[in-house]
Amino acid sequence: GQILDDRWLYFRQEQLFILKDGRLEWSGHYPKKATWVYQNESGAILIGHLRGEGVDIYHSLADLQQGRIARHLLDGYSVSYIFQDREGGYWFATQEQGIFYTPTLTGGLVDSIPRLSGGMTKALAHDGHGTLYVGLERNGIFHIDLRSGQVRDISPKEESRTQFIRHFYYDTLSQTLGVADNVMRFYRHGQWLHNRFRSLSGAGILTLTFANLLLPDSNVNETASHGFIQFSIDQRPDNPSGLLLENRAGIYFDFNAPVMTNTVFHTIGHDFLPSATREPGTAIPWLQVWPNPASQTTHIWAEKPFRPGQRLVLRNALGRIVREVAVPGQTLEIERAGLPTGLYFIELRHAQGVIAVGKMVWE
Repeated sequence: GQILDDRWLYFRQEQLFILKDGRLEWSGHYPKKATWVYQNESGAILIGHLRGEGVDIYHSLADLQQGRIARHLLDGYSVSYIFQDREGGYWFATQEQGIFYTPTLTGGLVDSIPRLSGGMTKALAHDGHGTLYVGLERNGIFHIDLRSGQVRDISPKEESRTQFIRHFYYDTLSQTLGVADNVMRFYRHGQWLHNRFRSLSGAGILTLTFANLLLPDSNVNETASHGFIQFSIDQRPDNPSGLLLENRAGIYFDFNAPVMTNTVFHTIGHDFLPSATREPGTAIPWLQVWPNPASQTTHIWAEKPFRPGQRLVLRNALGRIVREVAVPGQTLEIERAGLPTGLYFIELRHAQGVIAVGKMVWE
């Protein structure tokens, strides 16, 4: 966990490592299984533990290094989250008995929250103001007003009630709570939205449905007609090096035919190259670039001599083409010619598509 002064506490195999600026600053024995670290403005460090070992409070980083515990809380409980509200109170999420609260670390009582004492806490999120959201395994989702202490059950009421809560995320810009459980849910302004992710179907097809989106037509308001979505998918374990993963999407509006995107790909064991398309079933060689990074001029080599009709395409980090040149011989010299500092992707193309790729940095 990160603490003040850009330091990180890293716990592994009964050892505590303190890192700063990427370097090891201190290490020592730490026998407990830490799960959560929080440091308040006065410098006190709170560490939550598994195996029923509660919370240890240290007045300072030096006290932690010396093993001087100022106070121990929640003995017998496994603590997975620690949160401090604006009023200075502390909220502790446990895996055995829901949520506990104390108004102060200096002798205040730690009380359980009656309506939140029935199960394992799986997720916690704060809206940046006065609301805390809590997810309990199999017991639903709750809204806590931190000013009054009032607790409300806001769990969806449909038959697919939350069963396997994994994570909460609160987007402060849209004031929307994202809930990852057996489906993906969104809660905004006191109501659940109907937009949700569906599970995989068929041969690895993920369907994302946005009901009642009501975007204006591009002929009426081109800017407001745009939409955006971002997602990630974990790979299967033990994918072999060189395996090609390809993906594209179909965008459906009403009952019209889908609008198909281009195909993007990733080769296991190689860096990801965005916005490059290719014919499936063939391995793409890498271009050699030297010097790289470069300041004004660099040279590009291919495994085989360049051929007439081939061209080199240079894209910026957003995938936009910033230069395109014909390629003679086996090497090519590229001049910077005013291109901004940054990362660039290179494609060697012919009429059938991409035949080699690379990347470089102008510094």
